[in-house]
Amino acid sequence: MKYWIYIIEEKRLNEYTNGLIRQYILKGTDLEVYTDGFIKPVQNKINRR
Repeated sequence: MKYWIYIIEEKRLNEYTNGLIRQYILKGTDLEVYTDGFIKPVQNKINRR
């Protein structure tokens, strides 16, 4: 049963991370439209939380 706990926690972390990313990038948006100049600062902001 311990593997279920791991799966649940992994899913929770994934959903939390997606929520952080969606503050900057809308769901369903083609990521090709974003430049590295946009992505890198977003990545840094999320990593520094």
